[in-house]
Amino acid sequence: QPPTNNQHPTMARAAVVAIVFAAVMASVGIASAATASGTLGAAVTVTSASTTITYTGGPTLVIKLSAGADVTLSVETSATATMPSGFESIGFTAGAGFKLDVSGS
Repeated sequence: QPPTNNQHPTMARAAVVAIVFAAVMASVGIASAATASGTLGAAVTVTSASTTITYTGGPTLVIKLSAGADVTLSVETSATATMPSGFESIGFTAGAGFKLDVSGS
């Protein structure tokens, strides 16, 4: 009987083998990246090439390094207020974001 849905039997077997292989690798921890927990503004030591850092009450950072390092993610904010000469209103400028520092070991 010919293959259906344009799927060759060898391709179907290869897909099953790939799924089983991925499941076995994940179960022994080989396929998963390292994980760590951190606090914004405090260094997290990363020793794995690919690490997911979950920050308390904040973002998640996925970082890929070629060597171990200390990774610090901080919140950065800025605000300025100006009263231009001859005007009666104040101009505001504000910004917020993150600062990433990586120091090698």
